[in-house]
Amino acid sequence: MDLYQQLQDVTDPNSFLAFARALLADRQADPAQWQHQTIEDFLGAALNWAESTQLGRIQGLAEVSPWKRCAVFLYSGKVCD
Repeated sequence: MDLYQQLQDVTDPNSFLAFARALLADRQADPAQWQHQTIEDFLGAALNWAESTQLGRIQGLAEVSPWKRCAVFLYSGKVCD
């Protein structure tokens, strides 16, 4: 299963942890595919996404599981500026 699909499947603590493991494996397998190479840049991008979208609320994530919003926060550190 690809990382984005695994993100879509996050609904609870177990699926969140499975996603976090997959995110780690993705980073280890191909760091060049990541937008950010340092933890500071990664967290900065995730925070920028969280603040600009109200933790996904303006993207339609207000009603989803908080576990999924946390997973999207992490995923945003990989792909967002």
